[in-house]
Amino acid sequence: MVQVIPKTTRSPRETIQRIVPWISILLVIIIIGLYFWFNYQLTIAKETYDKASNELSAAQSEADKELETRIRLFKERTRDVFELLNKRLLTSNVFNFLEANVHPDVYFDNLVFNQGSRTLELSGVAIDYKNLGEQMSVLDNEDFINNITLNRVQLNPEGNVGFNFEIELAK
Repeated sequence: MVQVIPKTTRSPRETIQRIVPWISILLVIIIIGLYFWFNYQLTIAKETYDKASNELSAAQSEADKELETRIRLFKERTRDVFELLNKRLLTSNVFNFLEANVHPDVYFDNLVFNQGSRTLELSGVAIDYKNLGEQMSVLDNEDFINNITLNRVQLNPEGNVGFNFEIELAK
């Protein structure tokens, strides 16, 4: 059969020239679509990050509040313990002082210690007046004592000397 319309042959160059603009348009559309898709994904990631940050800060605030409460309680307890130890330290010093400075022939039978006013009342018995005087001299020469007063001195039926000291301790 004879062809009425002659068949045209295209060169490869012409084919490429026809296809390239369409491919370029397709690539531009794909790039624009990817731009919007990445922008959307970025927005979702930011929202997720903000939500996680808020939850984390809320959890940290709770933990911080609990930790602050525990620290405050610990401070209060520690302060109370230090006060108690400081008071006990003064009492310990009084007993250590008496242990080191009591005359061998003097016996104390009553001790009243007032930490607030830092006074010490001692009642006791000495074998004789000489031992009582030596005891008073030893106590009077100590830096731990501001003032010492001998209130009551009496001779017991057994021949011993009963006495009462009021001692004001140094601050």
